[in-house]
Amino acid sequence: MVKDDAHEEVQGLSDEEIDMILDSYDDKQFAQWRDKRLVLLLLDTGLRINEAMSLTAEQVDFHQNTLLVPSSIAKNR
Repeated sequence: MVKDDAHEEVQGLSDEEIDMILDSYDDKQFAQWRDKRLVLLLLDTGLRINEAMSLTAEQVDFHQNTLLVPSSIAKNR
């Protein structure tokens, strides 16, 4: 079957809605600070939650600000 564009596009969140979500986190509590960083990572990179949660320290390069997502954990390989 040929895919078509008959389905409506899902609307993303506006900048204001994203700001409201991020502002709802209390950075003074570690768990909320951590979760906010995860949300920022997902927004900035487009990673899926499982891909982000599967990352290891060896896959993060802080000097070059890069992440390596191995094909074994990436949905689209």
